[in-house]
Order: sequence, then C-alpha cells, then structure tokens
Amino acid sequence: MKIGQTLLVVILSVAAAYATTTYVTSHTNNQPTHESTFARVMQTKTIRCGYVIYPPQFMKDSASGQMSGILYDLTELLGQKLRLKIEWTQETSWGTAAQDLDSNRFDMICSGFWVNSLQASAYGYTKPLFYQVMWPIVRGDDTRFDKDIQTMNDPAIRITGMDGDIPIQIHDEQFPKAQMNTLQNFTDYNQLMMEIASNKADVTFLDGDFAMRYMKANPGKLKLLTNHGPTRVYANPWAIKRGELDFAEYLNAAIDEIVYSDEVEPILKKYGAYPEGYYLANKPYHPYQ
Repeated sequence: MKIGQTLLVVILSVAAAYATTTYVTSHTNNQPTHESTFARVMQTKTIRCGYVIYPPQFMKDSASGQMSGILYDLTELLGQKLRLKIEWTQETSWGTAAQDLDSNRFDMICSGFWVNSLQASAYGYTKPLFYQVMWPIVRGDDTRFDKDIQTMNDPAIRITGMDGDIPIQIHDEQFPKAQMNTLQNFTDYNQLMMEIASNKADVTFLDGDFAMRYMKANPGKLKLLTNHGPTRVYANPWAIKRGELDFAEYLNAAIDEIVYSDEVEPILKKYGAYPEGYYLANKPYHPYQ
C-alpha cells in the first residue's frame, strides 16, 4: 500500500473513532439521571414526609394544623436520631400513596404502613417499628362465631370492607362462601363498624386499637372476637419507594436504636394505645450472664 493511501486510512479511522466517541458521549449526557432518595436526603438534610390521617397513628387538627400521633412522634424521633429535618410535605391516601412516591412528591410515607402481599410490588419498606393486629368485628349480641370462626364461611354471612383493602383479601382466602359487601376505598373506617352495628353487614376485620376506640364511644354495639386469635398481624414500618435499598439501610440504623432502646412503648402509652391493637418488636438479643 502506498504511503498516501496508508495516511488516508489512518485519517479516516481517527475521524470515525472521534465521531463514535462524540455520539456516545452526547447520547449518554442526554439521558435523564436518577438521583436516589438517599443522595437527595444527604444533600438537603431533610426527609420529606407524606402522610395519611389515621388516628391514633397520625392526626391533624383541622383548625390549627397541628399534627400528632404515634407515627408523628416516632418520625420526629427518627429525625433527631439522624440529625435531619422532618418536612411534613403532603397529605396522601392509601389509593394514591404509591404513585405519589414514584412521582417524588415525598421521600417516604411517615404515618405508618402495613406490609402485606397485596401491595408488595408497589413499595419498599424499612424494618418494623411495631406490629398491628387485626381481629374480626361483629355485633355485640352476635354469638354465631364464638365457638368456631369457620361458621363465617357461609353464604348467609355478610362481610364488609373497602375496595382493594385487606378485609376483601381475608374474605377471598378464608371465607370465600360468605357474601362480600364492598364500600368505596375512600370511606371512613368508622363506616365499616356502623355497617355492622346497623345490621347491614355481619363481620368486618380491623385493627384492634381502632375498633376498641369505636367501642368505647359506642358501648355494647360491637365486640372483638379474640378467642380465636388475631386474623392477621402486620409489620408496621415506614414505606419508601421500591428499590431504594441504601435509603432503607440508612433508616434502619436509627430504627434499631429506637426499638432496642425501648422508645416505642412509651409513645404507644402516651396516646392510650390498646393492647388489642399492638405487638412490640422482639429484640434479637439476651443479657450476658
């Protein structure tokens, strides 16, 4: 090959390599970059909280805007442990919380969350702060299920729950022969108990604390069926965007301190939590002898 031809080949090769590099670099730089929640929190020193109103977990005074509740206190304690500001950014709902997380409207759901199989694909979770217990709720004078809870699995029995909520899962898995009366998913949970008390339905399933508060205000109307054990027990962590493992690990360090230092139970007692509604997390250690 002549020198001129060789030089031309070299020039063309260099030009092609430069063009390819320029294209790849330009193409890569135009791709949207994803900032992790952990990176953003480290930069801003702030956790942006979404929340759902659900007493006594989370409450908000309609006049003053003052917030309170078990998870409000625990979240503020989390901020103290991590030396971070807690920003109560936005109220959300169970129906929109996953979408709001994915849209980066906030960093985590700070009013508590039940880990359950129905929503396992939509959320990531921290370690649990405690556990919540679900029981069957029936009318105060109804004795049909006292000896055998499986008598609920009958076409004559009316179970009520909200669309997409856990009572429907319990019906489908344990009592599929019973009727299922579904309310819209933005219904107040008190309405479920009113359905039972007014004989529009026979059974629903709710956490023991929420039910006990209703029964205290309406004595004799309803009762918990506790003699068969709880229907479900759910871990209650903070919910975050799925896949944010570094953020979860960061939060878990503070959760271990909170749980192992017995800082959860005093907050439960502060808000008059009923034992029927809560189980404490077990500690993975024992005293050295």
